[in-house]
Amino acid sequence: SLTIADLAQLRECYELREWYPLLPRACMKKRHLFIDQRRTVHKVTTDEDKLEVVVVDDRHALAAHEYWHRKTKLLWAKAPEGFTGALLAVFDAPAVGAAPAQESSMRSDPAFLGVKLVTIAFKHKFMVVTVDFACVEVEPLLFEVEVLKEDRQYTMVMPKPGDPDFEQFVEEYTPVHGHLFKELAGTKKAAGTVRWADVLDGVASKASTSAAKKIFA
Repeated sequence: SLTIADLAQLRECYELREWYPLLPRACMKKRHLFIDQRRTVHKVTTDEDKLEVVVVDDRHALAAHEYWHRKTKLLWAKAPEGFTGALLAVFDAPAVGAAPAQESSMRSDPAFLGVKLVTIAFKHKFMVVTVDFACVEVEPLLFEVEVLKEDRQYTMVMPKPGDPDFEQFVEEYTPVHGHLFKELAGTKKAAGTVRWADVLDGVASKASTSAAKKIFA
């Protein structure tokens, strides 16, 4: 499960000022669900330690989640704790004209009404990235998604030369280092479209179906 140090990187949600730390989810290993952190509950009593997981059903969040995994080639899709992403926040963008000039054009362009700001945390074995998206349904079942901001932080203490596990760490980490730090925000790949059919046939839907079969079989 995630440690206190891992949780420290999860900043306040984009302009929301509410805190949603990721919860331990060792029970979800190998299930890989897109979970709604806002509604997932970790109950700890003298009699039980139970994680009540709620999967995401918000269409804008699902579109943003699918877009991220498509553009990052599923690098962040299989966290050790068993989630493809943790939804932290979804809320309406500020009224037209309220966004600063340097903000996303999607948020400031009057042509885009009904923009949702979505914050999702994705985890890799070595790192957590918290991503802010702008998402709008430009026509029925077609979503425009833009990556606005990415915050990264290591989830482990990096071993040093001479440490017992240093060589194994270098062997695992070196091939993915560049990919982990490659940002989409501010690049040509930051914005694109996602069709609802892509979501239904994408990583979240397939993983949820697979997990359901394992759980209820």
